[in-house]
Amino acid sequence: REIAVIKHWEMIGEMAFFGSESVRNASVIAREPSEVIVLLMFSLTEIFNKYPSLKTKLTDLVHMRQEYNSKQWVS
Repeated sequence: REIAVIKHWEMIGEMAFFGSESVRNASVIAREPSEVIVLLMFSLTEIFNKYPSLKTKLTDLVHMRQEYNSKQWVS
């Protein structure tokens, strides 16, 4: 089932870095040719150390998505 359509420059997979579970909860299928940037945890840690405000913004995004997702599963 389709959950969302990701637009240009939107992020996917960020919840894996902050979630309590390391289990993937969704798959992504590209409708058209796409470019993907893969960040490993140690790379993200280095980026966060250099740009702490980015970690704050990404953490806020994850919390917003968790809240949105929890509302989607409630009938």
